[in-house]
Amino acid sequence: MYLTHFLLFSFLYITGNDAIAAQDYNAAVRLYTEAIELCPDGVNTHIYYSNRAAAHCYLTSYELAIEDCDQCIALSPNYVKGYTRLGQAYSGMKDYDNAIEAFKKCVELEPKNKSHKDALSQAKQKKLEHRGQQMGGSSAGNGGSSGAFDMD
Repeated sequence: MYLTHFLLFSFLYITGNDAIAAQDYNAAVRLYTEAIELCPDGVNTHIYYSNRAAAHCYLTSYELAIEDCDQCIALSPNYVKGYTRLGQAYSGMKDYDNAIEAFKKCVELEPKNKSHKDALSQAKQKKLEHRGQQMGGSSAGNGGSSGAFDMD
């Protein structure tokens, strides 16, 4: 029985990853949901929440992504991808304060990882640009930034 569940669970995970690679994000959400339902307390369940959050981000379902990230982090507080995807979801919502906090946690967990530092810097820059836009001006009128600092 355990082997059957393990094989099915592995199949759902692999096909979920394949669905993301194929840009079939709705299928990925469905497959990761099935994996979570099969084994809600499994040792890798936090990964399924994190991967489903990624699929939700691709679908711009940021609130659902945040819920999945919260579940992921609750299950595995040191799993950095949970925070990475949380930061991405908050950035998608233009909630840069929370994005910054999530990316700070990434840097705390993996201080030598340049991509985490870059994501943190980018979120801080986007916060400044967004603040400039809210004040009625362009980001160029707010401190001279014209988007040249885009770290893509």
